[in-house]
Amino acid sequence: MTESDYHFEVRHNEKDGRFEAIREGQVVGLLRYTVDGERFYAEETVVDPAASGHGIAGALAKAVLEWQLEAGDKQVIANCPFVASYLNKHPEYKPLELAPSKR
Repeated sequence: MTESDYHFEVRHNEKDGRFEAIREGQVVGLLRYTVDGERFYAEETVVDPAASGHGIAGALAKAVLEWQLEAGDKQVIANCPFVASYLNKHPEYKPLELAPSKR
């Protein structure tokens, strides 16, 4: 099965503070975040091992960063190693980034 054959949708679950990848009604990945004033913390990205390799983590990171670009009011702190790596590979999102926090 190729990545393009693996269909999922990304949705924002604001109530639970996360973006979710949904496939056939099941959460197969999530990116958890917290917000503190003007700062947005990307905390962790988790993908079901059975769904690994289909671009889920990247789709979640992109959705989060696009959401922050549209909002235009928060700085992103990538405590999640995957999001930090994604930011390094996608310079279009660099203006959002602050150094990781030790809160």
